[in-house]
Amino acid sequence: MAAEATTSSATRRRPPGPSQASRQSEREKRGKVVKANAKGKESTIGKVKGKGKAADSAGQFLSKSPLPLNLTQRRPTEHDERYHVPLLLSDTSTQDSLLTWFESVRTTRDMAWRKEWTNPSTLSLEDRSRRGYEVLVSETMLQQTRIETVKSYYANWMEKFPTIARLAEANAEEVMAAWRGLGYYSRATRLHTAAKTVHEKYGDVLPSDPAELEKEIAGVGRYTAGAVSSIVYGIATPLLDGNVGRVLSRQMGLHADVKSKAVSDVLWRAAELLVVAVSRARLDSSDEGTTVDEDDEGEEGVVPPSATPGRWNQALMELGSTICTPFPRCAECPIQKSCRAYTEGQTLVQSQNKGKTSTPGAPSEKAVQDIEDICSICEPMPSLEEALSDLSGDEEKATSGSSRSTKKAKKEPAKSTVESKL
Repeated sequence: MAAEATTSSATRRRPPGPSQASRQSEREKRGKVVKANAKGKESTIGKVKGKGKAADSAGQFLSKSPLPLNLTQRRPTEHDERYHVPLLLSDTSTQDSLLTWFESVRTTRDMAWRKEWTNPSTLSLEDRSRRGYEVLVSETMLQQTRIETVKSYYANWMEKFPTIARLAEANAEEVMAAWRGLGYYSRATRLHTAAKTVHEKYGDVLPSDPAELEKEIAGVGRYTAGAVSSIVYGIATPLLDGNVGRVLSRQMGLHADVKSKAVSDVLWRAAELLVVAVSRARLDSSDEGTTVDEDDEGEEGVVPPSATPGRWNQALMELGSTICTPFPRCAECPIQKSCRAYTEGQTLVQSQNKGKTSTPGAPSEKAVQDIEDICSICEPMPSLEEALSDLSGDEEKATSGSSRSTKKAKKEPAKSTVESKL
């Protein structure tokens, strides 16, 4: 379906009417409930594992069993938070579908930095250094720039500065000259500083620990740390950019602002649980080059390095960049069957075909729920009439928008990491 996982109607202007008034009232009531809960007990939203800290309350509900998909009834406004537990967590066949799909398209866009994983323990220090450097450079360039633009700059950069040591020894003028035309020049400065640190402190080899990468290496945030740790070192570390966030929010059926801290924390937690679950489930001979250290194998919760974390994270990025876009091609999606947003769209289509006019969350349709289990993340659901109107509008926009997107892309610079990878 062309509808976003976040409710598009929330951003559209409509003439005031009973429906909107009702939804505004619902928001106010929801806000009071959330504030009241915050005073009485610790909220389930707002904290997350990161930077070496133990996991805390953000997304605690994600450890519960998910609610099954329901094609016969819309999600009510007041719904169980378990509705948002990713079905992918336990659906190994759909996990396999995504990984298989990624292998089939991995080389399609001809990205020189995208390579098969090799266990770092089998590489020389020189090769280990170069692999980490390749991922660091590519991820830094991709932060604010489209892939097609990055390709030529990446090739030129690696020719001029083939190693971390060579970049560390370069002067600022050389670095800026090589970066000229790519924009956002502070990225070049930070990359230069990072190379000096890695050269002087780590013997040209990037550290594998994501917390250490964030703390010690200039320009490396949580996303880049996750990319280096998983893609280079095979560590089950999550990453979350705009593309991955869009995929996960649709998989989880989150009707909320994915840029808000509360939702971002939950998405990070979901990404973490997924990469760990997927990696642990595939610790066998199918991962070439995977060797399980006896000490690691004996530690509770430790997932030995393998090719899976990097493949999984890159698969999510690729899916969000090429299929699960703002106007998705759901028919081509390898994880369609576990997607709550897709199921909700199908439910709307069925309602439209049957001519239903009822609103969601009617008393006769709602199950009795514990107030503590009610989702406090999602925005109130629109009425069925509004949702169907949005659906028609989105389909029309998707059809006409596809012909305008190319022209628009030529006129407007990339605004974010999300757009830079589309």
